[in-house]
Amino acid sequence: MKLLIINPNTTAALTDKIAGIARGAAAPGTEIIAATAPFGASYISTPEESAVAVDAVLEVIAGHEGGFDGAVIASSSDSGLEAAVSATPKPVTAMTKAALNRARRLGTRIWYIGFQEIGLTLMPKLAAAYG
Repeated sequence: MKLLIINPNTTAALTDKIAGIARGAAAPGTEIIAATAPFGASYISTPEESAVAVDAVLEVIAGHEGGFDGAVIASSSDSGLEAAVSATPKPVTAMTKAALNRARRLGTRIWYIGFQEIGLTLMPKLAAAYG
């Protein structure tokens, strides 16, 4: 299996760190293909930066189409997830969606610990959107 990990931020060092973590957690035989957004913010911290990241994620998906079996968007804002799901027939998820889906299976309440103001408004919206 080839798993495309997309960092919608432009920080290549962060992409390398994410790729290392993914490789350590992946099942044997899984190939991790890590990609950094070609444009946008070095760290997404506003809704406007997240909106720009949508186009960057779509560019990464288009550039790798045919070379991956599934994709994960590695950003707590899940920037570009909806657009990416529409852009490819392959399965695509994102960090927060995956974490919330896992948490939902484990219990009825979750806590969010954040380090930025944007998370206080974004995370409840994502949780509501994902059910």
